[in-house]
Amino acid sequence: MASNNVKSRLALRWSIDQLALGGYLRMWTFTLPVCLSVPDACKRWSVLLHELVKQVYFSGVRVFELHEFHGLHVHCVVNTFYPVNRLRAIARDCGWGRIHVQRCNREPYYVAKYVGKSKRDGAFSGRRLWAAFGPLGKALTKCKDVVGTSAKGRAFQSIERKDWLIKQRALGGRLRGDAWARYVSEAFRAWHFWIRDEGSAARGFSHAPPEPWSNLTLSL
Repeated sequence: MASNNVKSRLALRWSIDQLALGGYLRMWTFTLPVCLSVPDACKRWSVLLHELVKQVYFSGVRVFELHEFHGLHVHCVVNTFYPVNRLRAIARDCGWGRIHVQRCNREPYYVAKYVGKSKRDGAFSGRRLWAAFGPLGKALTKCKDVVGTSAKGRAFQSIERKDWLIKQRALGGRLRGDAWARYVSEAFRAWHFWIRDEGSAARGFSHAPPEPWSNLTLSL
């Protein structure tokens, strides 16, 4: 599974967890009376969502599902009670068909399976498979809030705080020649010592800090 899909799925699950803190979770499913193309169905959903937010302050997360025979299905997870007859009337005025709602406390992450596919359907290319909406939308977790870290990544990030590198970056342009060799060497040194210190800490040992750059010999 691609890293972007992992981040997207995690962000969705954490958003659902945030919603669960505010009340009982319910899942609404909206379907169209006829099978439309994905672009046309998404436009119709935008119209419906605008009216739902405007009239009843509909808020939560939505996930797109492409059904083989019925076209676009929209699943919405919310933590507030909304009168079903009122939503059905709004949906009918906006050209939507069947609407279903149910409690989803036992399987709150059901909708995440549509985001976790390793390869999205071609019809959704360039479209968000899920999104937060309504008054609560801005407070929920987004994909950019999910940050992955690793020992190698931390090592390279630590090098970015070096005074010599900050000055080199200020000059503009890409690192070349000796500057690039120094950058790579110090980054991998930091990575090596991080791994060694972490492993030693588990066994009760410690190591001296890395030697200064002046003692390094590079083969260019």
